[in-house]
Amino acid sequence: MVVSSTNKPWIDTSVLPTSILSLKDDDFYLIVKHLTGEPVVELIRIQAINHVRVFLRVPDILDVINIKSSQLNHVRNQTCFFLMDGSYRVKLGIKIPLEYLRDLFTAKLNEYHDGKQRRNVLNDSNTSTTSDGNVSIGQKRRLILDSSEQTLVKRGRK
Repeated sequence: MVVSSTNKPWIDTSVLPTSILSLKDDDFYLIVKHLTGEPVVELIRIQAINHVRVFLRVPDILDVINIKSSQLNHVRNQTCFFLMDGSYRVKLGIKIPLEYLRDLFTAKLNEYHDGKQRRNVLNDSNTSTTSDGNVSIGQKRRLILDSSEQTLVKRGRK
């Protein structure tokens, strides 16, 4: 189980496919539907939010509910309770899964960036050259370690 590097231990990014950061349109919506249900998919689809990075850039996915448009009536009917005074409240079964998706996608993006940084550090340490410009730092480290081990072995024989 891969648990988020955030301070939210309930975020398990292993529920996402490894390709989630590159999925778009129907492939993305299929994952969202699996994790949250059809009403959440409709809510993001009507806004043309079709990718993780687009989703994360939208400050409030639910803000669209406040737009007075007949095109949104279907989505509002699925996602809200209508109150006697004419106002409405978003159902918790919509609000909480959206928060979960944001946390999950953020954690996955952080894992991606953390892994990318680790790979860059490893690559840098193995490809950076020393001041003489001939030997990489990684190679020089290996030579030093090898010679240290040989010295220890020779001392052990004496």
